[in-house]
Amino acid sequence: MLDKAYLLFGLAAGMLYALGASYLKIAGERGVRSLQATLITNTSLALMFLWFVPWSDSPFPTIWWPSVVEGLLFVVGQFFTMLAISRGCPSISTSVLGSKAVLVAMMVTLVLGTPLKANTWMAALLTTVGITVLAMSARQLTGHHRLAAFAYALLSAAAFAAFDAMTQYWSPRLGFGRFMPWGVLIGAAMAACVILAKEHEFAGIPRPAWRSMALATALNVGQSLLLIWAIGRYVDAAGLNVVYGSRGVWSVLIVWLLGAFLGARERISGGKVLLQRLCGAGLIAAAIVLAFW
Repeated sequence: MLDKAYLLFGLAAGMLYALGASYLKIAGERGVRSLQATLITNTSLALMFLWFVPWSDSPFPTIWWPSVVEGLLFVVGQFFTMLAISRGCPSISTSVLGSKAVLVAMMVTLVLGTPLKANTWMAALLTTVGITVLAMSARQLTGHHRLAAFAYALLSAAAFAAFDAMTQYWSPRLGFGRFMPWGVLIGAAMAACVILAKEHEFAGIPRPAWRSMALATALNVGQSLLLIWAIGRYVDAAGLNVVYGSRGVWSVLIVWLLGAFLGARERISGGKVLLQRLCGAGLIAAAIVLAFW
């Protein structure tokens, strides 16, 4: 198990994601719009990734198209995530987004030709099922909303899975610092153009929301840096995505234990809901154990 200690980076990224999502939800309740949050987070992430660039030794990639494609996948994934959440049912969106673990495993195996152990496949499937159980404990909407949520979320999961697979493939070949920072910068610039074209008048962030927005940005940027760097460094996108799926468990624990402290409105009420979420968390926990095995 010690040779897979790097999976702890994915576990930590999942925890940071859950905390960041909690603070982002609070910021939204205090007046921060989703496009504002996306622009702030993307800009901060692109600037932080520039730290990895080897400025003193050939900072640019020998070929640019992989970074451009990586940036495009970044934008497409974000675009469909926003559509899945805003126009569909959040519970279904979350469950389908959790299929990213399986999609990454498929792409790494079928496209990159990297064989995976049976326990990694089983862990990816358990992660997806566990996230589905967690998400389905929320209230459901009508069939039309289910279909929209499913389609948008599946496209988002596929885009981000391809993003991770490309990170695993190109980072060792071009050098992480010459490939990934430029891909994220290109993606952030593309997203900013779309956002600014859509939002002709950008209202300022309400003062009560600044603290929660700053914390959400720091946590979300931190989890992205940690996960993407770990995939590029250890070339195990499938395993890292399995343990990254622990964000579902962390989210339940945060709402249960720290909801009142964070000021979150969401509460876990009812024995049936709690039991369902515990089952989902147990499946994800089993998947993490398999991933480390």
